[in-house]
Amino acid sequence: MKSRRRHELKENVLSHKLSEAVGFFRRYGTRLAWGALIVAIVALVAVYAINRRKQKRAELWAEYYSLISSIEKNEDWFVRARNLAEQDSEDRVAALACVALGDTYSAAAAGLMDDVPLGQPPAGLAEEYYRRVLQQFSERRVAVGSARLGLARLAETKGDFEAARREYDAILGMGELAGQPVVVLAGSGRKRLERLQTPVIMATRKPTTQPASRPATQPGESPAGPATRPVQ
Repeated sequence: MKSRRRHELKENVLSHKLSEAVGFFRRYGTRLAWGALIVAIVALVAVYAINRRKQKRAELWAEYYSLISSIEKNEDWFVRARNLAEQDSEDRVAALACVALGDTYSAAAAGLMDDVPLGQPPAGLAEEYYRRVLQQFSERRVAVGSARLGLARLAETKGDFEAARREYDAILGMGELAGQPVVVLAGSGRKRLERLQTPVIMATRKPTTQPASRPATQPGESPAGPATRPVQ
């Protein structure tokens, strides 16, 4: 009898809970459905945005590698390089594009490139792009090291060896770049400056000793010795 009573109580409690659940869904079901739909839409938008950003970054890197592998530096090349340097979707690409522009203008200033479209002296353009890396992309250390190397070479070309030394030393002091090619190049540049600024000591030579002069020849003597007399 007691077990039956307990069973009926359990059924009543279950029925009550189900009734409450049905009432709750009748009252709030539409709102819950809309909420779930909104959450799903937000999630889809977020996934799309993340994938689109990844695709955009991949496209920018592909454009950068295509740019630096191009041999011809025509007007189209500079337009593409400037577009990469000015975009804000991938700052690493922007920093490296600035370095590429600086290197190209630096080569033009050194007379290593012809037919480069210029709006002002190439050395000034090169320095402008190198310094943009230092000012706007200071966290991109590889690009910063490359820009400092470019500035050191520009200073060295102008004969400003002190400025060149400061840039080389700055690169050598960037511990996070240990093992990078830019550090090796900076070390070579630093040694080159030391050789250029080492005073050259001219070797001195003592005057060679002149042979003693022979006395003037007497009449009847040849320059090689006394004249021989004919055999009687």
